[in-house]
Amino acid sequence: MLLTIVLMVLMLIDLFFGNVLQLFIHGQWQQGVEILLAIRLVRVLGALVAGFSLSVVGLLLQTLFNNPLAGPYILGISSGAAFGVAAEMMLLPVLGLFASYFYGLMFALLGAGLVLVIILFLANRYSLVVVIIAGVIITGIFSALINVLQYFSKPGMVKSYVLWTMASLDNADFKQIAFIAILCFGFFLWLIAKSGELDGLYLGFDYAQTLGIDVWRLKLRLLLIAGVLTAVITATYGPIAFVGIISPHLARAFSKTQKHYNLLIVSVLFGVIILIFADILSHLFSVILPVNTVLSLIGLPILLYFLLKKKTIYNLD
Repeated sequence: MLLTIVLMVLMLIDLFFGNVLQLFIHGQWQQGVEILLAIRLVRVLGALVAGFSLSVVGLLLQTLFNNPLAGPYILGISSGAAFGVAAEMMLLPVLGLFASYFYGLMFALLGAGLVLVIILFLANRYSLVVVIIAGVIITGIFSALINVLQYFSKPGMVKSYVLWTMASLDNADFKQIAFIAILCFGFFLWLIAKSGELDGLYLGFDYAQTLGIDVWRLKLRLLLIAGVLTAVITATYGPIAFVGIISPHLARAFSKTQKHYNLLIVSVLFGVIILIFADILSHLFSVILPVNTVLSLIGLPILLYFLLKKKTIYNLD
């Protein structure tokens, strides 16, 4: 209830704070409504679908790998999707094709899918620590490949890509937002129905198998959901950082439970709250700050706090 109230207040602030409120106060209703619908509502809805999706992905990956550092950004899934978008933005024009949202989404899915295949291969043969380290290495490799693309691309293409990496909630229209909303809500309902199996998986693969859970099939489905949601959000808004990794931490601390039925709901609320709050801060000053800059300033201290408390919250030793 408290989180819902906080979310509603932040949504109202993001929608009406500043120019829109002043226009309404001075009776300029038409201009106020135009800005509200064309700009503010798009940003708020974008924060809803992106925060919703990334928080779900973060919780799934932390459950699957039983590691609080697991997340789309840390494991390299976001980097794979970003490389796909970079290839779409800087290679397609060279081939005589025009970059588009559809192509960007397809390339992002391919990039994220490649990383997921590598992670799944490593997870079945090595420890979880190795998988986390491999994710960092994969991120570095994709960053190097993106640098190669930038080096041989035209300045205009490079500038467009750099601006895209800063992430923006203004990048989608209502049709794209509706598509993402249907996709992530469908996955969410399925995960709610499978929350009992997620509880068993969190306690260990061997324990989950004793409960009659098909661990291999469940792992594949969870990785598929994580990859699709990460790719879709990355292709649409850019590689949004830290929302996926810190939302489950806050959810566990707030709800004081490991039941995934509750964690899924609370993680989603925290993910949306964090992203809307970051959007408010990014537009608070005369110069608009990139969303990822604000998220880094918020997310890194929170993540450090939880990692320093690892002995009381997580079993990392």
